[in-house]
Amino acid sequence: MVEPYLPQNCQLSAFSALAKYAVNKGMHIIVDLHGLPGGQNGLDNQGKTGQLEWWNSTTHYTQTLKLVDLATKWITKQPHKDQFTLSLINEPLPYLYQFGQVDWSFDYLNKYYTDALAQIRKTTKTMPVMFSDGFSGPQTWDQWWANSTQNIVFDTHIYFFTGGSYSYDAPYGACYLAKSYQVATNPVFIGEWSIQASNFNHAGDDTRKIFFDSQFSASNTFLNGGAFWNGKHNGTEIVGTDGTDQTFYWSWQKLASEGIVPKAGETVQTLC
Repeated sequence: MVEPYLPQNCQLSAFSALAKYAVNKGMHIIVDLHGLPGGQNGLDNQGKTGQLEWWNSTTHYTQTLKLVDLATKWITKQPHKDQFTLSLINEPLPYLYQFGQVDWSFDYLNKYYTDALAQIRKTTKTMPVMFSDGFSGPQTWDQWWANSTQNIVFDTHIYFFTGGSYSYDAPYGACYLAKSYQVATNPVFIGEWSIQASNFNHAGDDTRKIFFDSQFSASNTFLNGGAFWNGKHNGTEIVGTDGTDQTFYWSWQKLASEGIVPKAGETVQTLC
């Protein structure tokens, strides 16, 4: 997390309780270093908007590798450590609101991935390690990491709430992207997706169900799974043409209660 940090015991106690619950439910847990020291993207999802000082900072780099080591050692001490993956960074951006990478940021991320992976492998040879594609497409990284034998997986995020998409055609876009990422030589995981489109969000028809089912199917059929973002959402911003707020498109809890999330054994309404 970016500074200021919460007291360590407070964080670890809450996280440990959540991890124990997930393990007992048979879930696989991705421990995601979502906000790195100094700030790796300047967005609110790292904990502090506007802070973009992780890049090219020896101090923050050293702090981050220490965080990687602490997280690795915590995971390997868990009774069900095989149910964990460590994700090294969330949505890195070299410049604020410039989604993608440039030559120097590719170099810096590759240095970080290499150093962090080497440090992790001193403790565990088997734990899966997740790299962010940095909004560049997972196949882009094959020029450096093709057919890696180090048990790595690339995390890519697919969203349609910007860019002019429509609720009724966004599922086709999700299917297309998932299929296109199959060319990557390492496993690909869609680490974040939602069912908000740019236009014509509506709770009174079947577009949400089809959008959910299509992305769910695409991530599991063509790639190595995915994770809906997020479990419980309390956003109040109105994003639907019918006056519905963000919870109708971003809250798994609400979607499950409304029958949007498919139940075990249910046939999904995929457009893929």
